[in-house]
Amino acid sequence: MDRLLTYVLLLLSLCPCAVAQRISSTDTLTEHSLRGTFYHDRFVGRKTSSGEVFRQDGFTAAHRYLKFGTLLLVTNPKNGKQVIVKINDRCPKDKILDMTRLAATTLGIKSSMVTVRVLPPRYMPQWEQQSKQKNTSSPVKKKDLHQLYDIMLIQGYSSINTNSVNHIPVLFQDKVGTRDLNDGSGRALFLFLALPQKDAAGILESVRPFFPQAMLVESD
Repeated sequence: MDRLLTYVLLLLSLCPCAVAQRISSTDTLTEHSLRGTFYHDRFVGRKTSSGEVFRQDGFTAAHRYLKFGTLLLVTNPKNGKQVIVKINDRCPKDKILDMTRLAATTLGIKSSMVTVRVLPPRYMPQWEQQSKQKNTSSPVKKKDLHQLYDIMLIQGYSSINTNSVNHIPVLFQDKVGTRDLNDGSGRALFLFLALPQKDAAGILESVRPFFPQAMLVESD
């Protein structure tokens, strides 16, 4: 019996298909590798499998079996760029994530391997904010071209903890830090964005429910 068990385990270790892990819509901890691609323009205006009309200017994607509405954090491992996509369509092939052109362009890919991780439903506001910023962006006024902004989240804050970072949109969590205030009144928790005022203001609105004192400050 022991010899048979050993033989079975050996076969499993030699056959990747036998141990391939199926992505679960509720597993928010495991990262998976998929091939990221994007839709052809001929699908624009057609209904997806979920009933939504397909658009290239949103952050949606097709997957073979993930539940509609599932949010995925997609990362391009070659450059570290990330987007959040929502599953709203079906793809006939395994190990494929077929995204909108906007999502793929933001990641800097055409057809290449990406890593994905399921996000809990509480990240839906971040997905909506991400789409809103891309779809409503307008030319920056000349007077704003040279001035960039950060967000001061909490004054009198000297350290970073997990709870603070978790309330920041996923795409910007690596930009959280602390620094001394210019007026010498102590340290504060910052979101170092270095973005034009209009873009930084959009992110400010998404974090205000968690950081009521948050405000825009000019980047150093």
